[in-house]
Amino acid sequence: NVMISGIASSSIDVGSVPAPASEAAFCDSLASDSTFSSIGASGGGTLTINSCSFSGNTGTVDATLSITSPVVMTIPYTVTYVYN
Repeated sequence: NVMISGIASSSIDVGSVPAPASEAAFCDSLASDSTFSSIGASGGGTLTINSCSFSGNTGTVDATLSITSPVVMTIPYTVTYVYN
């Protein structure tokens, strides 16, 4: 699930992804994931991970996308991963 500026988007189901063993595994993997970090670059800005947590089967990432062109804007994101 993704929430952008407080507005929820639809859920995206991805199959056959094993749950991480710990919060460190979840957060470290995400911080080094080129696809996640390229979200900012593809939009002409930067994506900053503000916090990351994982417990049980749920991981949550709070991030901020900052762009400078065509306008200066900061967009808060919350991404929730639920492993079944």
